[in-house]
Amino acid sequence: MAKRKYVNGYMIYGCDDCGKGFKMYLEETLENGGPTQKPVPFVIQCPFCKGHNCKDVGFRKFNTDKMRLRPNMPAFVDDPNDDCGKPVNMNKAVPEYFRRDQNVQG
Repeated sequence: MAKRKYVNGYMIYGCDDCGKGFKMYLEETLENGGPTQKPVPFVIQCPFCKGHNCKDVGFRKFNTDKMRLRPNMPAFVDDPNDDCGKPVNMNKAVPEYFRRDQNVQG
């Protein structure tokens, strides 16, 4: 039986190409949350436009109450074979804001 995973925070990611932003939850062992102290990537592939300009726009972790990681939550999980958090459930990301400025194409 697989071990349950829990999250205790999130970071905000925004895409420079499409302008959409969303939350990425953090497994409790990531970003100063546990003994492994693993970081998460600064730039990831955008789940909306598939571009490679989706960045951590908050530069900080927002703490939340500890909750179980569910299949509908885009998150970084602690993969023992990787030295940083691995994104999962990206197909479940929901745009939470849309940035409109001259740098966004479309």
